[in-house]
Amino acid sequence: MTTLPTIQQMQRAYRRSDTSYDGIFYLGVRTTGIFVRKTLEDFSLPEDCLGPPVRRVLLYAPSGREMVLESPRDEFRMGRMGKLYVRRLEACLRAGVRWRPGTRYLRAEVFRRGSLVLLERAGRASWAVASTLRISSTR
Repeated sequence: MTTLPTIQQMQRAYRRSDTSYDGIFYLGVRTTGIFVRKTLEDFSLPEDCLGPPVRRVLLYAPSGREMVLESPRDEFRMGRMGKLYVRRLEACLRAGVRWRPGTRYLRAEVFRRGSLVLLERAGRASWAVASTLRISSTR
């Protein structure tokens, strides 16, 4: 059993797109819901999950600082994130993923062929086996 890499190692692996860390840690992303043209070109997103194209976006940092994103062409689209998440969840369910809403990730232990993931739901913790092929509960 190995432990997770340090925060610095994970950040470095992320910045370098280091595939040797695949399956060792997972990255969660918080989004503004603003999609730029490049993302829209690279990923197939359902049209009804996107707002109309815009050229100017004003962002506010938690500190209150403003940041303007502006382009001479239709560069940005606002995502209808709730609808997009539901659409993606439906695709995962069709692919056989087992969804457990209200489940919280606690920690993971990494092995050569997969990981043990400790999850908590309704106040009860249980281990799940995670591999690149499937996830199955150990309970």
